[in-house]
Amino acid sequence: MRGNQWLVGGVWLACVASACSQSPLKGKGNGEGAGGVTEQGTGGMIPRGTGAVTSAQSSSATVSASSAGGGGAGGGGAGGMPACAPIFAKVVSNQTNPNMPGAGLPSVWSYKGLIGMQAGKALCQDVGADHVCNYTEVVKADAQGELANLPPNLSYWLVRTTAVPDPTQPNKACNVDADCKSNFCDKVTKICSWPPGAGAQCQGWSYPTNHMADGEWFEVFQPASMFNSGGVHLGGMSYHYDADPNSVCNKDPKVLGCPGPCGGASRAILCCHPC
Repeated sequence: MRGNQWLVGGVWLACVASACSQSPLKGKGNGEGAGGVTEQGTGGMIPRGTGAVTSAQSSSATVSASSAGGGGAGGGGAGGMPACAPIFAKVVSNQTNPNMPGAGLPSVWSYKGLIGMQAGKALCQDVGADHVCNYTEVVKADAQGELANLPPNLSYWLVRTTAVPDPTQPNKACNVDADCKSNFCDKVTKICSWPPGAGAQCQGWSYPTNHMADGEWFEVFQPASMFNSGGVHLGGMSYHYDADPNSVCNKDPKVLGCPGPCGGASRAILCCHPC
């Protein structure tokens, strides 16, 4: 905790004074959430990490409160930004007919003649949502209990635009990149971190093979999952981050910092309401 903010998976969630004694993750399923947020992130290049962890630590995105309330569906919106009630809208697992269930989307998102994030946005809009959820939104929706019924038989592509704390150096303070084993110091949080990048997201979800990019993803945390050693357990999810978006890993996703290849993988996406 920092002042009136709780750190949740690299995201600072603000709390009001009366609720600051309780972690936002404790509100999962009972409507205790924070208000609307804004985020800020940075980029860069780092080497890969190794080893397994069970929880994310410290921050990569600065999240500021836009409301004075934090109840139920996301807060009151007193700061001029819209409250989001709720954040999460729907799962899309079929890019031919997004309103029908499917086995997932390949690493190249394609819909109505569109490719990549534009295709993802169109898929989400055709199911009554607004856009593909980003990492900050997924973490917050999970903290608010909105993902409690997410299908555990699917995995999900991860759209990450902010740095995440380096799980191999949890809570390692830094001032410059050289202070970090990852050679990346988040300039906002002053924590050794892993940066985002297109190379960690199958080149903007437009790359079909395994020579130029990796594909970040997440799944509902399950103690028996064969991929736990490569994931960071946070809330109800296990996140498979790419330690270095500027190089290709092409390893088994059971390795921490190596989410696995783009080609051959099929995963669903989460769609969010506008906030």
